[in-house]
Amino acid sequence: MHYETLGGQVTQGLNFSKMLDLLRELQEATATQGHLVRMQGDSAKDNALADGWLVISENLKMMERFIITMAQGKLLP
Repeated sequence: MHYETLGGQVTQGLNFSKMLDLLRELQEATATQGHLVRMQGDSAKDNALADGWLVISENLKMMERFIITMAQGKLLP
């Protein structure tokens, strides 16, 4: 995995940014997959599979919010 550096050092900020970019990309891809399966399928199995992809997408969105909250230090006393 390629990491951008600042003065030859990987920083927490750059790493945090990369994590969020990857999560957002994966969230968008899973949502798109869910919509494609629903559009192209015609069975109850296809609908269930599409729902699964959309649930994964929503879980990734929740994970993104949790990581942002954790990084802001709001989970610590």
